[in-house]
Amino acid sequence: MRRTILWLAFVACIPCTHAQANPSAITLDQLFSICESRSVSESASRGDQLGWQRLSEAEFDEWRSAFVNYNGGSVEVIGWRRGEPERSDSLSFWVAEGPNGHKACYYSASDAAGLLEALSQRIGKPDSLDKNEVVISAHWKTGSSEVYYSQAGAGALVNISSPD
Repeated sequence: MRRTILWLAFVACIPCTHAQANPSAITLDQLFSICESRSVSESASRGDQLGWQRLSEAEFDEWRSAFVNYNGGSVEVIGWRRGEPERSDSLSFWVAEGPNGHKACYYSASDAAGLLEALSQRIGKPDSLDKNEVVISAHWKTGSSEVYYSQAGAGALVNISSPD
C-alpha cells in the first residue's frame, strides 16, 4: 500500500515538473494585462503567473545604468524569461521617473509566427506597416499608448509604452 501511494504521488508530479520546465507561451491577453499594469509590483504579480523564470536584478544592472544615463531619471524594472538563453522568449516591464517619465513593456518572441496578425486582430490595422526582405515593422497609436512591432527572421520584438 505504501509503495502504491508513493508511486501515485510520483506519477502525479510528472506533469507538474514538465509544466514548470516548459511553461506555456504568453497569450496576447496575458501580454497586455502585464503591460497595462500601473506599477512594477502589479506587473510582478501578473507576470509571475506565467510560470516563467524571473530575471535577477543583476541581469538588469547594465541596462538600468544605460537607461538612467539616457533618460535622466530613475527606473524600476522587472522581467521574465521562458526557455534557454540562446532561444528564449523574454518580457520586461518598467516604470521610468524623471523628465521622460513613462511605463513600458518589451516582449521578445523567439517564434513570431502569427504574432503580427494577432496584434492586428486585437488592436486594429497598424498606423504604419513596412515589409521588406529582411524586416517587418508596424506601429499602432491607441489612445495614449503606442505599440511597436519588429520582426527579423523567426524572432520578433513588441514594445508597448504609455506616458507615466
